[in-house]
Amino acid sequence: MISQFRIVSLFVGCMLGGFLGFAEARSDSAIDLLSGFDESRIESAFPLGDGTAVGELAKMVYRLKTIRDDSLRDRLSTEADLQLGDAVQLTGELVRARRVSVPDELVEFLEFKDLFLIDVKNVEGLTRQLVCPSFPRDAKPGDGITALGVVLELATTGGWNAMAASRVQWSPRSTSEQGWQLLSDAGFDVALLAGIQQRSRQPLVAQDADAFYSMLAAALQVGKRAENPNPASLQSVELLSRPEGLTGRWLSLVMETVQITRIAVTDPARQDQLGQDHYYQIDAVVDLGEVIVKIERPDPSSGPPAVFENRYPVSVVAAEIPTFLKDRIRSQQGGEAVVSEHRSLIAVDGFFYRLWSYESEFMNQNGGGDQFGPLLIAAKINDRTPSTDDPIGVRVIGWVAAFGVVAAILFFWTWSRLVASRDRDARRIRRQREADQVQLPG
Repeated sequence: MISQFRIVSLFVGCMLGGFLGFAEARSDSAIDLLSGFDESRIESAFPLGDGTAVGELAKMVYRLKTIRDDSLRDRLSTEADLQLGDAVQLTGELVRARRVSVPDELVEFLEFKDLFLIDVKNVEGLTRQLVCPSFPRDAKPGDGITALGVVLELATTGGWNAMAASRVQWSPRSTSEQGWQLLSDAGFDVALLAGIQQRSRQPLVAQDADAFYSMLAAALQVGKRAENPNPASLQSVELLSRPEGLTGRWLSLVMETVQITRIAVTDPARQDQLGQDHYYQIDAVVDLGEVIVKIERPDPSSGPPAVFENRYPVSVVAAEIPTFLKDRIRSQQGGEAVVSEHRSLIAVDGFFYRLWSYESEFMNQNGGGDQFGPLLIAAKINDRTPSTDDPIGVRVIGWVAAFGVVAAILFFWTWSRLVASRDRDARRIRRQREADQVQLPG
């Protein structure tokens, strides 16, 4: 554990450095956002040397993680007049990446254990270095890399050689995952998928915000496309048994809605990201087939597990719901209801986010503990509800069956009359022959 004194010292050092550095910072520089860092402290942190320099750079990256992207974009500097700590953006192709371990005494406080040093070749053919706290393990040379951060090292000929960023946006040049490619083409940072996987079976937390809203916005764009590849048809049990390997998967799932909730988005930045001030959550159930799912109680000795047979709950979020659902809700509830109890059979084409946990009345009645289930982000929602009150054509089948029975009766009646007539003719002929034989002389 990091001692309380060490944590306090770290914050005090950052604050004192921030007050000293602020006086030297230009009004348009991003360095004043890096509490505790001035140009001299940045210069001592890079290039990396001993563990002290790595620790200093790790603290700086930690500070960057608390700064919003729009704050950095507002202070982007030009190549002509750069200083250490100025905000810059890098776009190019991955050349190579290596990993450096953060000092052990800082890992628990900073909440990341590695720094990644990434060489990126920009559109002018210049190779620049990027330092960040995470990087997708599936990235390959030639993949697209975009980052927003601050200058770590200036070039002697003008411009800059290295920058630090809190995260990178990864655009794979090619991938076998259709979902990843669709998301990337719609502007989603596929590098965020690794963090989503690490939070499997947890509630939605603050760390989910970037990935959640970004995927929701990307799914909205995918849903507007005229053509998309056919989604994979997965059984609901697969989402429960091996969810970690499915994050970002483009799939289709049939379900029955139970409740639809209109959720307000109050953060202006998220409203801009979605282009609206709300999204929808659909609570639904999917067919389990013959599989039985059991969830153990928090204290197994307190009783048997919660058991799910036939159906299992699933959650779907969508930037918009289709007109047919809105019309049905309006006809039932009258107007724009925030929460609507509604039953419709739908097929969702979308992206698997992860398993998430939440409180539910069913679990409270069965020993407590959180419910966990699949969370999907919808691109398209298709109506699977039958268009009439006769969902499987019972009336039509009944009329056909009745006609068949009548036809069979007529057939057998006609056939029996024909057979009877032939039998009568045969008996008449046989009696005639017998009579003729009797009249013959002996």
